[in-house]
Amino acid sequence: MTINVSELLYVESEGNYLRVVCKREERKIRLTLKQFLSESDPIPEIIPSHRAYVVNLLNVSYYEGSSRKGEVHFHGRKDTVPVSRNHVRTIIDSLSDL
Repeated sequence: MTINVSELLYVESEGNYLRVVCKREERKIRLTLKQFLSESDPIPEIIPSHRAYVVNLLNVSYYEGSSRKGEVHFHGRKDTVPVSRNHVRTIIDSLSDL
């Protein structure tokens, strides 16, 4: 499966499957999140936000929440993705660097 990085919003783990959400489409593939991260080329804008999610920072509009947990919002979408306390600092710092 080939994914255009500029189109990718986020990836959600659903057991042994991944829900890959892009701007114009959504796909379900049989792969774990760990496999996805290890098999895909390292792309610095795609980072974990939660144990079950990775997000594409290029398509994140803003972070909403506290320094303990929150969620990210995407440009022109109602979708939100949770950010766990383990990933809050990385998300906030990465968004401020863009």
